Amino acid sequence: MTNPIHDYLDSIDLPWRMNRASLVEKYGITAHVAYEWNVIELNTLHPFVNGLLWPISVQAFDNFSPFVPATEFSGHSYFKADARENLYQTTNQLIPVLGDGETTGASNCIGRKWTFGSATVELFAWPAELQQWPMTNHAHEREPKLKTACAIAIKTGFRFLISPKDRELLESFEPIVKIPVGRKPWNDPSAPQYALEFIRLPEESFNNLIGGIGYSRERSALIFFTTELYMVTMDDVIQFQLTRMLPAKGLGRSRLDVVCRCDYQAQKTKVLEICAADGPDDLNALAIDIADAVDKPLSVLPYCYDT
Repeated sequence: MTNPIHDYLDSIDLPWRMNRASLVEKYGITAHVAYEWNVIELNTLHPFVNGLLWPISVQAFDNFSPFVPATEFSGHSYFKADARENLYQTTNQLIPVLGDGETTGASNCIGRKWTFGSATVELFAWPAELQQWPMTNHAHEREPKLKTACAIAIKTGFRFLISPKDRELLESFEPIVKIPVGRKPWNDPSAPQYALEFIRLPEESFNNLIGGIGYSRERSALIFFTTELYMVTMDDVIQFQLTRMLPAKGLGRSRLDVVCRCDYQAQKTKVLEICAADGPDDLNALAIDIADAVDKPLSVLPYCYDT
């Protein structure tokens, strides 16, 4: 099925399928002029829109694997010191290729959003008359145009397809226990970038795995399916980790994670959320069952407060 966002990115030669290592090799890493964090600026021949303050970029952090594509791109467009006009001129460039989209906004911002499958393009602008409270933003001090610029956020929704080897493992799935899926840690359809190497694009034929955690034949992989379909080689599973939060400003909750090894030097381990629950002790028994089933350690962290 065609995706207008992906089609547009292809038409302007923005390399959204290229892995991060290849992006670094081609474009290099630089400190962002205004935000000062490390980015890869995609100085492509055809810009995403006219009026960009800088080329569209992706963040370059160690917790993003070099062997996966970047999935979130950002930039700012500016035409004059008028936030509404900057949003208007940017929107009008995208309507011919993406359609009208959806008008968005909040108490202090206005915007436009296009959604196709798990891919989104979203624009934001902050008109001066909607800003009720003074705010210190050091990025605005370094580049004053940001105060009225139109912010651009592109999420491709990329996930790796299920490979023949993955399919064999998924088809041999042995369930351990049902896990909660109602409390979702992410509010958008894009897979979290830091965990992308462990995530696969789900297929309807595996919908029966939703809400399940288990292992593949001969316990070679840990598989769980809540907000995303995760597959972790069992040899890379170090331990499970249970966080228990007592009521404070928050109501209290608990979270079960798996700590696993990474396949690149800059990051030794990653923590993937398996599930969460509302009570501090709601996941105690479930965590023990899962750890015992795959013969991996369980670290139960001391109670902390939900601040």
